[in-house]
Amino acid sequence: MNNALKVGGAIALVAAISVGGTWAAAMSSFGRQAAGIEQRITELSNEQHKRDSELTETKQKIDAAAKELKYAQAELEFFRCEARSAGILSSARTGFASYMRDVALYERCEAANEAKKSKSTLFGTLLGVGLAAATGGGSLLLAGAGAAVGSAGASSDVCPPKPPDVRTEESFIADALSKDNLTAMPVCQKPQRD
Repeated sequence: MNNALKVGGAIALVAAISVGGTWAAAMSSFGRQAAGIEQRITELSNEQHKRDSELTETKQKIDAAAKELKYAQAELEFFRCEARSAGILSSARTGFASYMRDVALYERCEAANEAKKSKSTLFGTLLGVGLAAATGGGSLLLAGAGAAVGSAGASSDVCPPKPPDVRTEESFIADALSKDNLTAMPVCQKPQRD
């Protein structure tokens, strides 16, 4: 920049002298040019400072956005983990509820059949006791025969198949985990903001 000033000033000096001007006029012209160049340098410096400030501000915004993106990604992973855990538990609990329903249906059917059998046996026994009493107590065997006939005459409903074995909710959770190729429930940690 100094060389440009020297060259520019020299040209102005030569031009002023050759036109017949005086040394003072040449210096005055050189001074005005130098002042204009200094003003332009100041403007450019201020503009550079402004752009540096904008660049710093932009970098800060990018850093803040990168942190927010990192947090949002961690939060997304947390929610995916929570959803996976909820899916595993839902599958296990649905299976367990279905199993318990099957057990309840089987047990209810068996209980209903036993109740029918008991009522028929009771009716047969009472009928046999009544016959024995009517014959003057001649044979208590009639009471036993009546009970046997009553028991045999009871009609049983066909029950659903008995569920295979006693299962717990935990066994259904283990089954659901194995379907997801897991051995334990996922550990989901909520992310913390920096």
